[in-house]
This record gives sequence, C-alpha cells and structure tokens, in this order.
Amino acid sequence: MASSSAHRIRRIRSLSSYHDIDVQQHTSRLLPPSDAINSEPRILIVSEIFDYEADKLGAALTERRIDYGRINLSYIPARLQFSLDYSKQSRKSWVSAGHHNFTLDKVSLIVLRNYGMMKEDTIETVDKVIDGQEWEAGLKTLLSYCNAITVNSPQAIARANDPIAQLNLALSVGFEIPRSLVTRSKERFELFAQGKSENLIWKSLGAHHVLVAGSIHSYYAQSGFDIDWQSGTLPHPILIQDRIPNAADIRVTFIQQKLFSTCINRPVSDEIDYKPIGLESLNLSIANLPASVELQCREFIAKSGLHYGAIDLILTPNGGYFFLEVNTSPDWHWLQNAHPTSITDAMTDSIIALL
Repeated sequence: MASSSAHRIRRIRSLSSYHDIDVQQHTSRLLPPSDAINSEPRILIVSEIFDYEADKLGAALTERRIDYGRINLSYIPARLQFSLDYSKQSRKSWVSAGHHNFTLDKVSLIVLRNYGMMKEDTIETVDKVIDGQEWEAGLKTLLSYCNAITVNSPQAIARANDPIAQLNLALSVGFEIPRSLVTRSKERFELFAQGKSENLIWKSLGAHHVLVAGSIHSYYAQSGFDIDWQSGTLPHPILIQDRIPNAADIRVTFIQQKLFSTCINRPVSDEIDYKPIGLESLNLSIANLPASVELQCREFIAKSGLHYGAIDLILTPNGGYFFLEVNTSPDWHWLQNAHPTSITDAMTDSIIALL
C-alpha cells in the first residue's frame, strides 16, 4: 500500500535533517551593549536572530560611528511592530523590534541578510494562513517605505536563489557544472541514473530550512535514494546531480569584486555537504584559483547583480573546477582565520561607500 504524500515528505526531509534549533529558547536574545542601536539609523540590517555576520557587521558600524537599526525576522509576529503614517504634507515611521525602537525616515541603505519569513510547516487555520500572507506583504511594505539602496536587492536574491537560473548563469560564463535533472518522476530518475544511483546526489529546490512545531530543521545535499517510489512520483520535485569527485571544496566569498577564496579540506566522510561534518574539523587555507576560474567568478558576480555572496566550487582530483551553487547570505566568520584581511571590514567598507 502506497504511503501518503505527507508521509513521504517527512521521509525525504528526515534523510537530510542534521540539526534542530529550538526557536522558542532564543526569542529573548539581545545584541551586546556595544551594538546599541540608534533611534534614527542610516542603515537597516534585516536578518534572522542567529546571524553572527549581522552581529559583526553591526559592531563594525558602531565602531565607525555609523547609526544602524536591525530587524530580526524571528521576531515576527510576537516582537515586531511598526507603523507607517502617510499624509500629503509628511510621512512618519515607527518600528519596535525586540527591545529597540527606531524610525526609518533616515535609512538610506538596507542590508538584506535574510529576505522572507520562515513559514511554519503545520498551519492549521485559515486565519494563520492569512496572517502569514499579510506579514510577508507588510515586510515588503516596510522595506519599500525606506526608498533605500538594498544589498542584496530582492530581485537579485530571487534570481540567484533559483537553482536552474544559477546553473544557466554559470554555463554562460564558462563554468563546468554537474549533469543535472529536476523531476519528481521515478521513470525520469531511472533514465537519468542509468543504474548508477550511488553516483548521484539530490538537493532541495527551495529553502534548506523548515520550521515545524517551533523547531528549525535543516537539510542539505544528500546521496542515496532510499525514497518511497511506490506511486511512481515524489510529492514534490527535487534537483538531482552527478556526484563530482572531490579533492577539496572551494568557497569564493565575494564583496562586490573583492574575492576571499578559501580551500576547505574535510576529514574522510560519506557526507556530501561539509556543514554536517562540523566546521571545527575542517582544514582551511587560501585557495589560489587559476586565472581562468577567477575570471569566471568575477563575470558570474557581475551578471548576478549581487553585492555580496559566496560561490561554491568543487576542485576535482585531476585539477578541474565545477560550479555547485551561489549563496546570497553566506556565513564567513568561520573562514576568517584563513585570510589576513577582515571579510567583515570589507563588507562594512563596501556599504559605507554606498551611503
């Protein structure tokens, strides 16, 4: 007897879920006193509550006496309030985010570390669905009120977060990419696999996190296809790719055209993604990219419209480079020890230059 779609969705997610974070335990988290937020900020940071890069960026702005405000999307709906007061003669704004109250009227630049709310996976009522939709619309209204420069722009984020758009852009600048298939069909999968499913990986087409009953479940690229195909289809499409032989992972963190290329060597593991292995077990060093690969990265960045991000590559045993994906809100604090100059300072310099 075929299992239900809901059951198969849970099986697929459980294959790749490697850590849970209890959101409710951390709703009272505050920025350190050194990151005090001014009531009339020039810069607005939009992030999740657990975002070390946003913390470090706020501290760097404070050191340079640049006023900023911060909205943690985790505060929606319990701890975020705002009002936008319009008339023909004037307009006024008020935001209460956690323990901080500020106005948006002097904001000229927005740093989008995160854009869009993480949706609860078990919505029970029509009212909750409407609440979620209205909050998404309200967040867009809040940001558009500022009429500010936005890095990264919502449009660039949307394009870059589309896996197929990423691969098309990578091909256009000359990157090698893995053979790829998007499907939910068992028949198409078997034609693609050619009897060698052990040489394939699968990825989510959308977000890598889901919120269920107050806990965040994270899932990344996985090998193995222990998936319930009894009905001949999956409940949703997935991205399937060839597993590329891996001599090292390369992460190219970029701030505009400034590149911080890191070679990531991992211990022997069956994991496809190095994140579940544990960042403390990774060996990091500066990656000296061939001139042709560096040029491909720079062309990709220019065409993507992203102000900052990270390109993930694989270095193969024979010295080839394959494009995997681009991340529009990357973590970089764990890469910093491999580089003599500060990535946070580079980011801070780049956004101050836009004011």
